[in-house]
Amino acid sequence: MAYVEVPCDASRAYPLDSSERHQHTLTGHSGKVMAAKFLGDASKVVTGSHDRTLKVWDLRSRACIETKFAGSSCNDLVTVDNAGSTIISGHFDKTIRFWDCRSESSANNIVLNGKVTSLDLARDTKYLLACVRDDTLKLIDLRMNQVVKSFR
Repeated sequence: MAYVEVPCDASRAYPLDSSERHQHTLTGHSGKVMAAKFLGDASKVVTGSHDRTLKVWDLRSRACIETKFAGSSCNDLVTVDNAGSTIISGHFDKTIRFWDCRSESSANNIVLNGKVTSLDLARDTKYLLACVRDDTLKLIDLRMNQVVKSFR
């Protein structure tokens, strides 16, 4: 089992049960990596970067197995299900993008009034909380893909 540290433009994996000794570097992003989450089981990780891409990594082979072009810097991301089939990413261009891992492009994007700085998913996966640079928190109902409340 490993976790991922996210430094400037590479992701580094360390074992959980050791003295934090660097194991390997996942090289591929050309910009600062802003977010990393497990995708399904602990052998896959998704990262989001200022280089306007999301990358899916296989930690066993230490390789990028997929690149998704978002078109805007990714500030944060969440994974929706234990199977690792859905990714939600928040971006500099004020957009929340929904990604089906079986597809190359995003669908059902939501455009907000400010840059999306962070995301969190409710435990029941029905709601997404977005921190937005217009000084609000947006509560998004994922069953309807729309903002249902805004908090200042």
